[in-house]
Amino acid sequence: MKFNSTTPLPYDPIIDNKIYTYKPTNASTNNDTINCPTVKRAKSVSSRSLTAMFRRKGPTPSTSTSGNSGKVCTRRSKLRFSYTPPLSPPLSRSSSMKFPEEEQFSFNSSIESESESLPDLTADDDDYDVSFDITPIDTECDLTILSHHDILTNDITKPTIQALPRTRGPLIFEIPEIVHMILSFVDIETTVIPQEETPIRRKPLNYKHALLIHGGDSNKAEESLAVNKPKPTTHSNPLFNCLLVNKLFYTTAREIISQNFYFTKEVSFGKYLTTIDHSLSVQFQPKSFVLHKLFHAKQPCLDRIDSTNMNFCKMKWLELYMCPKLVPPMRFIIESSQTLEKLVITGSKVVDNDFIINLARNCRNLQHLDVRACELISDFGIYQLSMYCRKLCLVNLGRKNRGNLITDSSIISLVNRNPRLSTIGLAGCHISDASIWEMARYCKRLERLSLNNCPNITNNSISTVFNSQASYFPQLSVLELRFNYHLTEWKGIIEFKRRQESKNMIMLVEVCELLMTRISQQELVMDKMISQRIFSDISMWVNEEEEEESRYAELIRRKRTSDM
Repeated sequence: MKFNSTTPLPYDPIIDNKIYTYKPTNASTNNDTINCPTVKRAKSVSSRSLTAMFRRKGPTPSTSTSGNSGKVCTRRSKLRFSYTPPLSPPLSRSSSMKFPEEEQFSFNSSIESESESLPDLTADDDDYDVSFDITPIDTECDLTILSHHDILTNDITKPTIQALPRTRGPLIFEIPEIVHMILSFVDIETTVIPQEETPIRRKPLNYKHALLIHGGDSNKAEESLAVNKPKPTTHSNPLFNCLLVNKLFYTTAREIISQNFYFTKEVSFGKYLTTIDHSLSVQFQPKSFVLHKLFHAKQPCLDRIDSTNMNFCKMKWLELYMCPKLVPPMRFIIESSQTLEKLVITGSKVVDNDFIINLARNCRNLQHLDVRACELISDFGIYQLSMYCRKLCLVNLGRKNRGNLITDSSIISLVNRNPRLSTIGLAGCHISDASIWEMARYCKRLERLSLNNCPNITNNSISTVFNSQASYFPQLSVLELRFNYHLTEWKGIIEFKRRQESKNMIMLVEVCELLMTRISQQELVMDKMISQRIFSDISMWVNEEEEEESRYAELIRRKRTSDM
């Protein structure tokens, strides 16, 4: 080992230098602290510094002092350091690495170790020749090179943050409310419940009638006589495909499909009846129940549905269109007593007054009643209906046969108690002028009135009610008077039509061929009278032209005079 010799600075032995003359003793008391010589400590090492990571194996101090020769020889102890790296290098702040603030990383220091690290600077007072310690250039130290120091530095300077595992939220098609809303829109756009469409205008009776309607235009007359092609129907409802997506779609689509119960073919209806499972605990609650043109279906079919797991507490629409052998069971009526608003039974040969009475007593919220061609219904049933149902907006009692069963005795009572009526159909009924006057008096919202083939109405009511001086039926837009051959006065109806058109309201008067001819002749006479009035007014104006000019000239002359 090579040493670099150094020459100490000279000092005066007379001066009491505590650093050179201090001799530590083991016996010390608190009282001696005042007389204790001051010792200059070496710089202490903080336990929180990075150098504290290196632990000392053990001090091996070796100090020799020759008191007789007056020379102080101090040997610095060799510090042997050893550091054993961890078995696995720390990768993050959350690993097993210990930082300086933790217990395992603290530096164990004591008084003895601190005193051992100080050089022994003692000298004899008798001898001025002092041999000082020399500073070694190279020392042998047992040091272990740190491995993975880059990783350790990175862990301290740039701690890595482990991201928490992301929790997957529910997808949009896993939320029942959204799926129900989507499938509801699909149902509105694609589901078509079979029902009779209200025609804009009835089909002409023949070609001559069509020519009269369209003012001699042969092309329009032929188009109006053409057979209306039925609209193509599709059975590929997208809701059926939604049943195969997943469990949520199946449950939601099944609930929406079950809200509308309708059949248009007897074969399909028969297959449904054979596949009914009575053991199911789930109850379907349809809002609409429609059977369309099942001519050969019999009453046991409906009775079988009556005994199934179907609840009608939410049903609003019940329709048996052209099902002559079917009548709704009483369970349908009782369970839907609070919700039923629309009832359509046309061409039935079994619906009678008893059914109408039970309907009136249970379904008091009824608004739409269409019992056309139900020829067993008479004034007795309609009168009971008027006593209980006060919210009716549409009533159609038209028929071809047995019109004498419906008269003024029931219609007047029905009209008086239902002022909200907007559509009244009384085709073929034996009503008189009294019913017309009652309708004109109470039905201010009436928009459509059908009086086809009513033999008891006369010119007294028709010409007077629709007179220009009267203000009845302010919202009427459709008036049907076919096959009323006893009507001859049409002036009031023509004036009413023109008055409604002047209000930007389309007024349609439906009559047969003979009555159309009478209306055309009456319009021609009225146009001639109007032309004569216009001609007379023009002639009067022409004859009075000279007098008007003289008056104007006199007025100008006076004005000029006053200005001057």
